[in-house]
Amino acid sequence: MTPPRPAAEARALRERGDLHGVIARWGTLLDTPDSSRADADLLEEIARAFALLGDAPQSERAFERCCTVRPERAALYRCQVGWFYQRRKRWTRALDWYERALATFPGYHLCLFRVGYCLERLHRPLAATAALDRATAAWDASPPAQRERSRGIQVQVFFHLARCLRETGQADAAAGALDQCEALDGTGPAAVIKLEHRLTSRGEIHLHQGHHDQALDVLREALRLEPESAVICERLARALALAGHTDEAEEALRRATRLPRGHTLAPLVARWLRERGRLGEAAARIAEARTAASEPDASLLLEEALLQRDLGRPLAALDLLGILAAGRVPPESQLRAQVEAAMAHVHATRGDVARAKRILALVNVEGQALPEVASLREWLQRESPPAPPILGEDAALPPSMLAFGLTNASPRLYGTVTRWLAERGFGFIDTTEGEALFFHATACEPGDLAEIQVNSPVSYVPGQDSRTGKIRAERVRTETPLARARSAGA
Repeated sequence: MTPPRPAAEARALRERGDLHGVIARWGTLLDTPDSSRADADLLEEIARAFALLGDAPQSERAFERCCTVRPERAALYRCQVGWFYQRRKRWTRALDWYERALATFPGYHLCLFRVGYCLERLHRPLAATAALDRATAAWDASPPAQRERSRGIQVQVFFHLARCLRETGQADAAAGALDQCEALDGTGPAAVIKLEHRLTSRGEIHLHQGHHDQALDVLREALRLEPESAVICERLARALALAGHTDEAEEALRRATRLPRGHTLAPLVARWLRERGRLGEAAARIAEARTAASEPDASLLLEEALLQRDLGRPLAALDLLGILAAGRVPPESQLRAQVEAAMAHVHATRGDVARAKRILALVNVEGQALPEVASLREWLQRESPPAPPILGEDAALPPSMLAFGLTNASPRLYGTVTRWLAERGFGFIDTTEGEALFFHATACEPGDLAEIQVNSPVSYVPGQDSRTGKIRAERVRTETPLARARSAGA
């Protein structure tokens, strides 16, 4: 009897869950300098064992060794590293490895789909659409046998393409992509995409097209198939509200919050309540979601900032939006554009139209299709000449709101730029205590960097450099001389 190859033994151990056994027996192979005679299949098993153990550096090292031994399969190995990070929701890191895989195999269908998926999760539907279109082109160019093998992947490509097209305002094209998904997937228990998920996507498309009655029909059917889905229930509530069935919409919304994982819908529910003037209930939903989640979601912080704005607290709103703009949202995403549009709106309502226009001028490509960006830009064009800025303090939180623990914004401090090295991207602020506080160009709020110069009055929030432990200025914002004088007690 022929003894099993080491790769087969390693695979058997891995499939039994003995990952440490795989590493103990063969892990030292990664330290051998001569890889010309290495078994690529065994190295791949070692890499998978490290990946399942969560050891990212060793997994990367093992897969890169596989690429050295078998370079013709380098794209496959690097795609597996990307999948390791994608499963951990490290979208940007996954994208880096997928791009490395595509550098050697540009038509890699599965890899292109995963690129589109990660970009979608990073709130970049335009970039995701481009990647998914490339995946479709690669699938179309494949031989019939290959197309059949990858049919399930292409079904998912069409499904996610429909979602991305919908998010960029192309509702008719989204409907066409969903039609292709359904035609390729078929129906029945073997379908790749569940019928209720397709119906929910169809309902969203109908809502974007303004077909409220058709949306109601398909969303009711989707909820019948999956009655415990909070997402479908919330979509149905929105469709009912747009169709004028207010009481039914209210009941559907309440039900959505009581279903499993209903707290993840808190930003949508809070917005629904806030837009109807029910600010106390919106605050309650935000507080509940903050308690249920280990870390506040960026969408939740955005909604809390808008609630602060509607409570007559624009400075608190700007501080929360500044936290998001300083790194809590992906820089090229639609979510980043929503944050910047909200900042511009708050500045405009305070009379600082010039600052609002500077911020809107920097909105990324993904945000250009957002209706709130277009409507705000049109409104600002009509605001001429701009009114002088309103520099009043925030209103106090109403007593009824104190129980919900809305975020207390960090107080802004004021100073004057004493040094600014534009070519090196840093400078110093003379504080009211006479200290020189360091700040970097990346700490400036959107639209303000071009205005920074020596003697510019600025406001900032103190922060601590995680590397040096020193205090530095964060979320630096240019101010009018009047605001600087106010800070000095004038």
